[in-house]
Amino acid sequence: NVTSSSFEICVEEWAYYDGDHATEKVYYLVMEAGTHVFPDGRLVEAGKVEVGGESSDNDIYVSVSFSQSFSQPPRFLAWMQTTDGGA
Repeated sequence: NVTSSSFEICVEEWAYYDGDHATEKVYYLVMEAGTHVFPDGRLVEAGKVEVGGESSDNDIYVSVSFSQSFSQPPRFLAWMQTTDGGA
């Protein structure tokens, strides 16, 4: 549920836990998709890749190409998001 000024998140506990637990911390980064140049010249590229399907060994590899080359190997931030369909 993402809008231009907010988003919603849901933090769920594992089904086998029951009761109170510690406060959760959520960190986030917001950036429009595309290539951006910071005032100091650093280049940032933001986007997403959707991966679907299954393989016999549960390993799915996807090659991701940047829209342009970087002068040095870039640092990158990646994360996975999934839902198990209510199991």
